[in-house]
Amino acid sequence: MEREWDTRYYVEQYLLPQELYSSGPMLITKMIGDPVPALRELFIQGKAEDLPQPELYREDHRVFYKDDESILVIRIKMPAPTAVARSRAVYLCYSDRSGDNLYLMSELNSQGRFFLCCKPDPEYGIMHLLCGDAPAELDEEFDLVAEQYWSLVKDNGLSELADMIKETKVQREKDKVSLAG
Repeated sequence: MEREWDTRYYVEQYLLPQELYSSGPMLITKMIGDPVPALRELFIQGKAEDLPQPELYREDHRVFYKDDESILVIRIKMPAPTAVARSRAVYLCYSDRSGDNLYLMSELNSQGRFFLCCKPDPEYGIMHLLCGDAPAELDEEFDLVAEQYWSLVKDNGLSELADMIKETKVQREKDKVSLAG
């Protein structure tokens, strides 16, 4: 059982976002309708001893519009998490106009509540970003996920945050040099 959870964590936290940012539309097409075959591939890649049971994983999706652009948000409902940092759902967001993707998770915390977080494209240099509390009901998350996409991707929130992180690193290096000198 422990190995299965280790693999699930690895799939949710690393393999799925990596696949989204490297293959984008290909992963999207694999997940629509029945995500289990694609998830099985990822669990095998993660060296799982037990593969996902089809009845425990469900996909649904919605399209959201803002200005002259639309985004497809695919939600993959996961088995109920029994450990911290496991997700009740993961979200694959994709804009066909710009090709910008974003991976979000509805993750369980140590207090038994859920919060939204994202694993941005590695180009931003941000590993894991907390996006705030998730609604109590899973069905209420779609709108919040779309809002996060617009804020972080379309309104340049990730770019601005990445720039602040770079500036902070540069300033720290300057401070180290001045303290050493």
